[in-house]
Amino acid sequence: MGKVAIKYRIMPEDTEVDLDALASAVESALSGLAEVKAKEIVPIAFGLKALTILVVVPDEGGASDRVEEAVRGVEGVESIQVEELSLI
Repeated sequence: MGKVAIKYRIMPEDTEVDLDALASAVESALSGLAEVKAKEIVPIAFGLKALTILVVVPDEGGASDRVEEAVRGVEGVESIQVEELSLI
């Protein structure tokens, strides 16, 4: 079975959320579910920043759903959205 690379945009609840701490919490939440390959904090608008992460998961049904559910459970996360998805 192959693997899938997924790039997510994670929006914090507000501008006061420490995105470095959020990135660490997200990475911990994904331990065992996905391999985090890259993380980046990107400016959006008016002082709001987002966290983008690139993860690799097995190409099996429900893998991306489990990742999204784990990230939504992290304190400080407002939303998560797929930006890119590709087979590797």
